[in-house]
Amino acid sequence: KALVTRTATTIASLEQALRWLQPGGVISLLAYVGHAEGEAEHQAVVNWMRRQQAELESKWINPECSITSPRLYICTRRQPG
Repeated sequence: KALVTRTATTIASLEQALRWLQPGGVISLLAYVGHAEGEAEHQAVVNWMRRQQAELESKWINPECSITSPRLYICTRRQPG
């Protein structure tokens, strides 16, 4: 595979998206874990979602998938109040 994502840039991208995300807005992320850094990237995304619980309602859509299947995450910005 010539092009793969990296944990650091994935988390940086999520942080940037969160800065722009309006209440009720959605971030979707499809992570391919079948590469060398894939599992670490998955764990970093899950940890990032946990740290954002006050601002985001986050779901890992397919947690029962195989170890190499792409993983889908959906994060919705909470409404204020």
